Amino acid sequence: MNGKIAIFLLLFFMCGNIQAQQQDSLINIKYKAAREALASERYDDAKSLYIALLDCNLPRTTRANILNEVGVCYKNLGEYTRAEKSLEEALGLTRTRNKDAVRLNLSNLYLISGSYEKAIKCLNEITAEKHKYDKLINLSHAYFRRGDEGDTGTALSYIEECVAAADSAANKESYYIALQNRGYIYWSLDSFHKADKDLETALRHTPSDKNIYYTTKANLAMVKAAIADYTSALEYIESVLSWQKSNLKETHPDYIISLRKRAEILLLMKEKERACEAFRQYYNAKKNFVVREFPTLTEQRRLDFWASKKPLISQIFQLRETDTELLYEVALLRRHIALIGKNNIENLSQELSNTPAKLRKSLNSETAAIEFICYYDNEQKDTVYAALLMTKKRPVKYIHLFGGKEFHGYKLNRFLDLKSTVCSAKEKNKNIIYRDTTLAKKIWEPILDEMPASVSRIYFAPDGLLQMLA
Repeated sequence: MNGKIAIFLLLFFMCGNIQAQQQDSLINIKYKAAREALASERYDDAKSLYIALLDCNLPRTTRANILNEVGVCYKNLGEYTRAEKSLEEALGLTRTRNKDAVRLNLSNLYLISGSYEKAIKCLNEITAEKHKYDKLINLSHAYFRRGDEGDTGTALSYIEECVAAADSAANKESYYIALQNRGYIYWSLDSFHKADKDLETALRHTPSDKNIYYTTKANLAMVKAAIADYTSALEYIESVLSWQKSNLKETHPDYIISLRKRAEILLLMKEKERACEAFRQYYNAKKNFVVREFPTLTEQRRLDFWASKKPLISQIFQLRETDTELLYEVALLRRHIALIGKNNIENLSQELSNTPAKLRKSLNSETAAIEFICYYDNEQKDTVYAALLMTKKRPVKYIHLFGGKEFHGYKLNRFLDLKSTVCSAKEKNKNIIYRDTTLAKKIWEPILDEMPASVSRIYFAPDGLLQMLA
């Protein structure tokens, strides 16, 4: 009897061991397939395989690796909240010596979402030599986009170090990515011919089936437009949009960015009607992105995201008189998002339903609504202040007020200019500002000149330095 029990137990354990081996083998097959899909940038396929694997009983190291890799998939699919959750969970599970790879992926995500301080902190914790060049590239990006005093010099020093070191190293991929990033910085600093050279070189050496190839090409399109090579600019951006539409979803952030770049190129070409149509397409896509993504973000992430994206959506204001109704809609969206960033996200749908058409219905012949706007004008190389005047029956009126340099530098007296006085917030200076009738006239006279005589009550929302004044 005892012999039979022993044989039965032995067979039982043997069968259990065989089943475990078969399950491990199946997991390995699926894991290999997921990694192959990730390597070939088939992110949807890879994501599905990784998610299925996470339901299995996995060793800690394997689970950490899968969470890191599915986080990369989520990031490339534009699902940033899921990406952050996966990567932060991976960081918690990963052994100390392997944490740097996860930190690098997290820094990429923080850069996309505008969380530049978090990106810098994360990158400074990376010590592995093998991540040196990628770390320098991301640090350069973070400092440049943060934009504090001295950050541009820091960004350039990091990227120059990377270009010099990576060029002589075996890791040529980092060299060409560094060139792409340096080209972006040069373009942002209006060094267009330097940018053109770097981006052309980077593009020639980047595989044309990779998304980064088309990101580089979109930036190069903007540079071509800046040096008035409009034929190349349009050809490049249209090929980018075509590839991204086929290979990414039309809701993907990279595709939406390219829509904006096409609109900006058309604006530089003075094709305002076509630019208006392109900006409208970009605006609708960006608005849908906000509706879809904002409820998943924390309050700080919403604030970081909007701080980085507001200047970009504000490019639409450069259309000026071409489509004032669109401008007013953009102004309202900016206002709603700024408020939503600080308040309950459950108000999102309600806030965004307050369109210009609804606002106009609430007006009567005695009331008017004004949205003050502040935006950077690429042609004038200065901040522009303007007012969008809405009345009951007339179309929205775009009213130019003044440039930022003129307004910020306005002299209240021999010693005080407007911007430094407002920013100082000193109680003793309030009366100097509010008793300055010339300043009041400067702000309101152009608006009152356009105001219907029947209007006796005005509702307005300020922007920029005007908001601090109010």
